[in-house]
Amino acid sequence: MPASARSSRDRASTDPSNISFIDLAGDAVTVATQPGSHAPANLLTHQVLAAIFSCSITKWNQIPGNSGGSSNTIQALAPQNQSGTFKFFLGAIGLTALGPCVSTSATVQGAAGANAQTLEENEGVDPSLNMNKADVIFPFSTGKWIAEKFHSAKCGTTTQCFQNETNCHPTGSQNKFGCDLHGTMVLNKVDGTAPTVGTGAGTIINKNFTSVLRRIVFEVVAASAGTIPAQLKSYFGPTGFTCNSSVATKDLKNYGFLALPKGTAQGDCGSAH
Repeated sequence: MPASARSSRDRASTDPSNISFIDLAGDAVTVATQPGSHAPANLLTHQVLAAIFSCSITKWNQIPGNSGGSSNTIQALAPQNQSGTFKFFLGAIGLTALGPCVSTSATVQGAAGANAQTLEENEGVDPSLNMNKADVIFPFSTGKWIAEKFHSAKCGTTTQCFQNETNCHPTGSQNKFGCDLHGTMVLNKVDGTAPTVGTGAGTIINKNFTSVLRRIVFEVVAASAGTIPAQLKSYFGPTGFTCNSSVATKDLKNYGFLALPKGTAQGDCGSAH
């Protein structure tokens, strides 16, 4: 059977022609902060985020409309630069590179002393996201946050989660893959729209979340661009399991993603390019 892998980024111009990207499900990326954050609840726009992550805005009270807010320095953090979530977020807010005030590393105190580690995407338990809590801000996949918070097993203490993200034991009703690594982080509105709707296990991505930060996640297969190998059409093709099964729709929901409309146009479930 041809090899396949999931991707949170779309085809790039540098990708070879012998791999094909198949539209799998809907996701969104927003920014996460900690409870009690100095981030203004309704003033984060994608333009403001571009200013924060390019470092032209470095304090909360420099955000337009927030002159009475905190004068604390914003602790802008980002995952390692090969992260698909990071690459999507950066492009979506109109940047090609991070500003010098943004950190992508954390200092972790271990048995051998302090050592630098690179931030991973969608891991709210990272120690660097749990210092200066009122001032941190970090890009986060909405789908991953939903899956972690509402559908995944805990993995012991925060330290255990950070050191071994597979150290969890799901019950029969929880996701088999992945632990709850969101920590205490909460998702923020962008452009005045909330990234999620619903409550508890019924929480899903808001289909009306700001369009610039909505995205598709893909299945990448070993095949000519725009094609699906015959052996995989029954799984990922427009008439296959992923796009048509109620079981697949439920699984996608439990992993935080939105089912895509059926069809053959780009953006439809099973479309290949």
